[in-house]
Amino acid sequence: MSAGNESGRSSRSGNIVWWPLLAFTLFACVITLAGISAFQHYRDSIKNDRQSELSGIAELKIGQITTWMTERRGDAQVLKGDPLFLDEADRWLLRGSPNDASKSKLAERLAAMQRYGGNGYSAVSLFDDKLKLRLSTGGNNFPLLEHEKELMLESQRTGNILFSDIHRGPFGTGHNIAIDMVMPLSIRKNGKERSIGAVLFRTDPYSFLFPLIQHWPTLSTSAE
Repeated sequence: MSAGNESGRSSRSGNIVWWPLLAFTLFACVITLAGISAFQHYRDSIKNDRQSELSGIAELKIGQITTWMTERRGDAQVLKGDPLFLDEADRWLLRGSPNDASKSKLAERLAAMQRYGGNGYSAVSLFDDKLKLRLSTGGNNFPLLEHEKELMLESQRTGNILFSDIHRGPFGTGHNIAIDMVMPLSIRKNGKERSIGAVLFRTDPYSFLFPLIQHWPTLSTSAE
């Protein structure tokens, strides 16, 4: 009996020693799981907030770019709707683009568009209906790239003001990247509309568009 009592007391003592350790282990597991759950919830909440912020900023940037393009189309519409410019350009091109007073007037008109018409024009160029360059404020005679020819032909065919994609080329204007806007020129006489050429507005995106896109409206070190 004495040996049995000793064995029972030893077993109970062992259980007493292990219960606190087991309770502590369970408590630690509960705390760890709760911490992991809280961390995941906090992480997901931050991620959702940042995604919402980025989505809002993306919509803002889209709006800014759309406004920029609308303003550039407005520049072109001013020139396209100027009957004095159209008549002068038509007469000058029909005479073979001589170096005369008409050329000076047209050159000054294009230069004024470059200076005041919008942000970032590196050149404003006048082409005849055969896509031959006749006048340019850019001071270069680089040939049209193939996609620029296609854009000008499409603009003349549809009568619409069109934008090119961002592209590279031998522009000689500091940066070798540009965005083109093409405006068709046509004149109506005797009830008939006749194409007389096109004006190409070459834009250096580094001067305005890229800074506009890259400017972040909030303080952030990683959201971009």
